[in-house]
Amino acid sequence: MRKRWISWLMLGVWSSWIVAAQGILVAQTPLAAWLPDGGLVLLIACAGRFQKQDVPGAALLLALSRVAYTIEPPTAIFAAFLCTALLVNAMRSALEVNGALLRTVVAGFAGWLFPAWLLLVRHVRDGGEPVALLSEVLGLWRIALSTALFALAFGPVFAHLPGLTPLRTRRW
Repeated sequence: MRKRWISWLMLGVWSSWIVAAQGILVAQTPLAAWLPDGGLVLLIACAGRFQKQDVPGAALLLALSRVAYTIEPPTAIFAAFLCTALLVNAMRSALEVNGALLRTVVAGFAGWLFPAWLLLVRHVRDGGEPVALLSEVLGLWRIALSTALFALAFGPVFAHLPGLTPLRTRRW
């Protein structure tokens, strides 16, 4: 039982580092539109490997890390991470979500849907034009593509980060 608590702590540390690094890069690089969402890739990689009952907890912990480093509305971030976790958990019963192709597709879809959701929340809050929202949402393909490629390259690394072994399922 003690090892699991340490693993949850390590997941919090890893997610905080990844989200903080992402925030620093977004603030300091002119290519912010091409930066992948490392938190989503970590969630998708872990959701495919963790025990099913641990996936919502991992999503909440990752969302909490994201909320600590962003000015976005916390409820929108929690909802997005939980929906991503539930989607991957539902897909696990029928498909092998640890495979490179499916992980890449799910990460690309989530990499587009997550910022689109945040744009919608901002749009509703600020009362903007629907046409402006549509053009912004269509412009999110760069983030989706970079997140998908990042998941393809680093998904297995994120799934095997040090300290997370007690949370992973045992495969036969």
